[in-house]
Amino acid sequence: MAAASGAITLNRGFVDGGESPKEKSRKMRETLKSILDEIPRSEDLRFHYTDAKIAELIANGGFRSSDIGLGGRGVYFSEVSPVSDEAAAWPDEEFKTKILKMNYANDWNSPARANCANAVIVVAAPKRMTAEVPYREGAHVVRTADLGPGADLKHLIKAVWLLYGEGGNRIHKSGGYPALAQAAFEEHPTRGELTDNRRLIVGPDDDDGWSAATTVRLGGGDATVAFELVNQGGYSAFFGVLRPGAHRDEDLGCQLGGVGLNTNGVLRVNGSKEREGLPRFSDGSRVVLEWRGGAQTLAWVVDGKRVLEHQGDFAGYHIAVGGSDYYDNTTIQLAKASSLSLPPLPPPPQAPPPKKTIPQEELVVSATEYISVMMVDSRGEACAFCFTCSGCKHEWSGMGSKRPQTLTCPRCHLTARTR
Repeated sequence: MAAASGAITLNRGFVDGGESPKEKSRKMRETLKSILDEIPRSEDLRFHYTDAKIAELIANGGFRSSDIGLGGRGVYFSEVSPVSDEAAAWPDEEFKTKILKMNYANDWNSPARANCANAVIVVAAPKRMTAEVPYREGAHVVRTADLGPGADLKHLIKAVWLLYGEGGNRIHKSGGYPALAQAAFEEHPTRGELTDNRRLIVGPDDDDGWSAATTVRLGGGDATVAFELVNQGGYSAFFGVLRPGAHRDEDLGCQLGGVGLNTNGVLRVNGSKEREGLPRFSDGSRVVLEWRGGAQTLAWVVDGKRVLEHQGDFAGYHIAVGGSDYYDNTTIQLAKASSLSLPPLPPPPQAPPPKKTIPQEELVVSATEYISVMMVDSRGEACAFCFTCSGCKHEWSGMGSKRPQTLTCPRCHLTARTR
């Protein structure tokens, strides 16, 4: 905790250590207890939550008074320790959310606040020095007028700890997993009901499919989101990604711009059945979606087992879920980082090769010649179709009451006439 010179520095031991969440919480509790035993009864432990860079500046140069605040000008602290609430104790991500809500109210979920509880400065403040802040639960202030000229409260600092890395605590440090994204379901889903601060979605009680996006948008970096399947509904639940603007009144993966693995072990991409026969899963399962932007690879980990990887240019898509309720509400909840257990990360796959550029006219003619239509009954109705695009060799199927006159390949988006 202290450098050789006696100065207090930012301690990263709680985050870098390899202990379980339970052991980390216990270590934090015992460390705070030892500090409390060292200070006189006329002092209380108080906590200042901020980001890592600001914490380092405070450790080096002390506090600076805020010019505005509900308690007036001064330095603000909280009486809430990282382990004061066992129901939402550090290192659980719920604790971070709790602190952000206490400190920033309706602005807690702003991107600018994402790292504002990643570190904590622990101080031992004389009880007579602090005053409670109105309208802020557990908040205290040392007013500027009571500090005296040049006072920075540096002498009150007992510890400076890193609580969370950028984007959250690591899920499986030895395996090299990317940080768990702070996720919520998007506001106002097309269908379904959101609860638990938009971390729980309950599908509609009808016989239609639906899709719902989270706030996690994929890009060139890595992202990981975890879900707990509370109830798969009457037919199936889906996990995957959704393009902005794609239809949400369909099962995830059954629309253009959707990719979804369902509980029956079927992967659908852009409305087509891409793979089937994958492991089935059901209520109580934990599903982790992992995106590696550099390799353009989306992976599904179900109950600790990696079941599928799928490559594609999904930059700009959102991690999403969906359901086919059939009069039984599909219910899915975002999981907590502290409870995850993932297998070791395999070597990253090769990036997909660049697509071959061929003149559009040549591909359209070729596709027209080799598109196949099968299983058409004598009336031309109740038909099932199987298509093969000679442009990209992709196979897909469809159903309808009439033989289609035109079709579009869901992979290369070529349009051709059927024979």
